[in-house]
Amino acid sequence: PSPSSNRKIVNPTSLSEKAMSCQPSEHDDIKSILMTANPTEQATVRHFLKKCLCCVMQHQPPEHNDIKFILMTANPTEQATVRHFLGSSSIKQSDTIFPYTYKTDPILCKVKVEPIRDEGDYDIFSINGHRGIHVRCGEIGSGGKIGSHVTTAKILEIARQRKWPLQVVFCVGCCGCSSDKTNLRGYVLLTRHLEDYNRGKMLPDKLHRVPQPYEMSGTWKGYMEEEAITCPDETAVYNEIKYENADAILSGDFLMRNKTQAEEIRGKRKCVGIEMEGKGIAEAFSIFSTFRRNDSFLVVKGVSDYAGSDKSEPATANWFGKDTESPVSDDERQRIAT
Repeated sequence: PSPSSNRKIVNPTSLSEKAMSCQPSEHDDIKSILMTANPTEQATVRHFLKKCLCCVMQHQPPEHNDIKFILMTANPTEQATVRHFLGSSSIKQSDTIFPYTYKTDPILCKVKVEPIRDEGDYDIFSINGHRGIHVRCGEIGSGGKIGSHVTTAKILEIARQRKWPLQVVFCVGCCGCSSDKTNLRGYVLLTRHLEDYNRGKMLPDKLHRVPQPYEMSGTWKGYMEEEAITCPDETAVYNEIKYENADAILSGDFLMRNKTQAEEIRGKRKCVGIEMEGKGIAEAFSIFSTFRRNDSFLVVKGVSDYAGSDKSEPATANWFGKDTESPVSDDERQRIAT
């Protein structure tokens, strides 16, 4: 704005949460706009303006102060599967997975579960008295890295403001896989290693990749491997969840449908998962460091395809220790993996 005596400077610390919501606030005197391109630029500007509040959510979480864990999903299929599993009456799933809910799960059937209550962008539920929130990145922002980054950053800020006893953020759903093995559709991948594979230098003759590594929660990964997944009640109907210890989850900006490229970014490792949301969550945890350092996150996903052309083709998948009787669609494999 050109210098003038009536120019108005807004103190960012005085802005209400409404002013930082998904719509511009009800001001009629806006004279300038700042736009940034990436999370680092965004965080720097917000730090300079003394305001570190993410601004792309249509709805605030309900007024609870006892949220201990968060489930994040990436697409409508994953979202509907989680809602079905946690008892949402508004979701109807396919015949393949319809019987499997918290009521038939060999662990959750033994504890008290308060089914999902849909509250806008958020699903509220509790397991054995521990309250959680389920939110889909795409509901409140774009998908992939940007959606997961925006969602995580906002929730971490809200958790700080409301003093939630938050312990962990889980990103659950389906992913691609590149592996020496060829029978992993339907398996859960467990690892504490996450990599952003979309980093490096463009040399004259090739792209030299320099992945950015992140460490996820080893405690929660160990619990799932040693107890929650591998030791359910053998008398239960759904008692065998196949899993694979992966070398890493590789997270990037591309929906991988090229087996050759998938093998290239896997390198010499035996098994990796390939997905799009993990690095956005990791960046949010590292940039928005106002949150307690002992809180953590974990990407836990099932394999729905081999990151190649098979993504769009019918194929079998492992469903609690057995392959499906006939090939199923990609949507169905996503539900099974989730």
